[in-house]
Amino acid sequence: LVNGEAFITVDADSVDEALECVRGRHPTLAARLLEGSGRVRPHVNLFLDGRDVRSLGAGEREIDGAAELVIVPSIAGGLDDLSREERMRYQRQLLLPELGIAGQRRLRESGVLVIGAGGLGSPAALYLAAAGVGRIGIVDADSVEVSNLHRQVLHDTESVGTLKTDSARERLEALNPEIDIVAIPKRLDASNATELMEGWDVVVDGSDNFTTRYLVNETCVALGIPLAYGAVVRFDGRGRSVLPLPVQGSPTRWQCSGVLGGRCSGRAARNRRVDSGDRGHQADHGNGETAAGASPAHRCTGGRVPYDGSA
Repeated sequence: LVNGEAFITVDADSVDEALECVRGRHPTLAARLLEGSGRVRPHVNLFLDGRDVRSLGAGEREIDGAAELVIVPSIAGGLDDLSREERMRYQRQLLLPELGIAGQRRLRESGVLVIGAGGLGSPAALYLAAAGVGRIGIVDADSVEVSNLHRQVLHDTESVGTLKTDSARERLEALNPEIDIVAIPKRLDASNATELMEGWDVVVDGSDNFTTRYLVNETCVALGIPLAYGAVVRFDGRGRSVLPLPVQGSPTRWQCSGVLGGRCSGRAARNRRVDSGDRGHQADHGNGETAAGASPAHRCTGGRVPYDGSA
């Protein structure tokens, strides 16, 4: 906002007084936010502790103690097609220039299929739902066991004995009722892989066996679907998201390489942390062109990695 800083602090008793303080102390910023009359420009959206300022009455615009006033400028297309609930729910990520309004729209219009609702699929699905991916499919034929609960954070004690897909759907709908959860209580195999995976924008593979992993990999290549995957054993693992980039004249296959425990995070290239939930929505909102991770904060590798089909 000012001199490269994302936050400024002012002493004020109301939103209007806070804006007047900004006008006096930071005139260049104020010129971008306010009209000559002092009114907020139409393309600027203000949120007081998560509440849209334009919807607040005069008394509600008063500030009692410490408060946070978030400024979200609209970009091309504006915020008109995001509901008030969406603007409040996603306000922190709307501030990210790498995502913004256009990226949020793409997340809302996208579908991610998560294979496995276990230790890897659980955090991935939670973060995808929290980020606003519009349609999330969960493929898993197992039921919840009490021994799952220390790592499979989609589930809780009350869900023991129920299908993991039902438990996952209930948890994700509670987290974000704005999105659609598709429960698929099936075991993915060669007879149904194409049918189950077709039509999704991204596949997140959290399965726990090599047979399924190779099948998911080859089906993604055949269908041209980006794949994010992870695996873990003991304390070690790696994760990566990949886009299908065929090598001319060769069959293209991507070998699975894993991701670490609790948050699906682990050591990857250069000992940086990766998160399969982040990987899924990075591929989904279309930020960047790298095949293996697009986030500067925890990039796995830094470029396109075509695989030539060798084992």
